[in-house]
Amino acid sequence: MSDFNNNSLSAGRGKALINAITFIKTIERSSPAKETAPLTCICDRKVMTVLCRSCGMTFQGRVRQRCLFHPNSIHLMDLECCPNCRATQIKEFTETEEKRNI
Repeated sequence: MSDFNNNSLSAGRGKALINAITFIKTIERSSPAKETAPLTCICDRKVMTVLCRSCGMTFQGRVRQRCLFHPNSIHLMDLECCPNCRATQIKEFTETEEKRNI
């Protein structure tokens, strides 16, 4: 009888393992492949237009990011929050020449 119980337990574990593997494969197929960025220094990024999502102010600068190679560097144009309302919901983006000339 002990063989029967061990076999049924291992069969149950095997079935659960197969279900888990199938579930993971389904998720991997349905989710887009993530591209891994190369490990490079980000200290010399270009100055971009930064938009505060809270108050709507736009300004020139960069959203502060920590460089893997220079973690203690602080750059003059890097911002952690909006200079107007101090909100942290800021986003940087590039403007096209057409928008800049309006």
